[in-house]
Amino acid sequence: MLFSVFIMALFFPVYHAECLLGFVIGMTYTFGAVLPTFIGSILAIVGALIYLLIRPAILFVASKFTQMATLNKNITK
Repeated sequence: MLFSVFIMALFFPVYHAECLLGFVIGMTYTFGAVLPTFIGSILAIVGALIYLLIRPAILFVASKFTQMATLNKNITK
């Protein structure tokens, strides 16, 4: 379940403070406050990188493929 955060980061901004707070509060009962804060901070940084760098690159490539597909569709008609 922990790695699903990376998949969710492609669609939602999981690096916001609200998400980090919910993660830390949820894990604090079991692990204390320090370990969830450290792990949550790492997940927030990786989530920000995915959402702000990788997601736009994927969307750019997908838009180029869509443009090429519509261009080829119009040429073949």
